[in-house]
Amino acid sequence: MEEKAYTPDEVAQIFQISKHTVYELIKRGQLQAFKIGNKMRIEHAELERYKESMKAPSKKMLHVPSLTNIVAAPIRLSGSHDFLVEHFAKQAGSALNIQIQPSFIGSLDGLMILYRGQCDMLQFIY
Repeated sequence: MEEKAYTPDEVAQIFQISKHTVYELIKRGQLQAFKIGNKMRIEHAELERYKESMKAPSKKMLHVPSLTNIVAAPIRLSGSHDFLVEHFAKQAGSALNIQIQPSFIGSLDGLMILYRGQCDMLQFIY
């Protein structure tokens, strides 16, 4: 079974873009082509693959379930004190309706607490 192979000019007409854009897509590896002599050709299956890969994600894929109905244990954060981490814990906790319990201790103590399973996340500054 023979599959149609298109020239970059034909691909440009199909996608209604410049042939220079087609060559750029080939150069970047986003569109696979093959050479016959010094001429480039793109198979029909490759055009279909490229079209599928460039489709916008459906709304179902973008849906993020609400965290307001999820009751979860607080996230325990240990490590060195940092103003930005403290600010993050407050903002993320209120924005996502989750509880983050920071305990600011030294980095080594934070590693020990993490090792013992007494915290969920470790933050340290080096």
